[in-house]
Amino acid sequence: MRRPYIVGTPRPYPEDSGVDVLMPVDSPVIAVGNGFIIYSEGVGGFGKAHTPWIPTDEYPNDTPGCILLRLDVPVQYGSRSAAYFWYAHLSKLAYRIRDGIDAPRRVAEGMMIGHSGTGRGIPHLHCNLLFDRKQGPNDYIAPFEALKLMQTWKTAR
Repeated sequence: MRRPYIVGTPRPYPEDSGVDVLMPVDSPVIAVGNGFIIYSEGVGGFGKAHTPWIPTDEYPNDTPGCILLRLDVPVQYGSRSAAYFWYAHLSKLAYRIRDGIDAPRRVAEGMMIGHSGTGRGIPHLHCNLLFDRKQGPNDYIAPFEALKLMQTWKTAR
């Protein structure tokens, strides 16, 4: 596995559903592992935009791009396996894949799949490990635990 960012500083906090990585807007975002992009959408109104973070009056520059990557080799976490890695706040997407419409796209670990953007007015990448496609309270690895896992992964290049 490889970290999803080349430059950036992870800043998880308990109330979040994932790890926020502070980084300049338009920083490269890469695939953490081999797998299939299930969807890559949200920029420019493309697709369903599977994210609650969209531009608002309060945060007009927020970027709604998001990607769901199904990993070939799930990440073991206790008795469970996290088979999906989710990226949010992307400003650009390398591929445009609509959920349930376009065929998933195979990507290799380390491939550039998008560029970071802004969420809640802060330039960063939001990412998390999901046990399945859902994003409910028991469906992802808690932020500090996810960060510990990511810190053991290879540095992105």
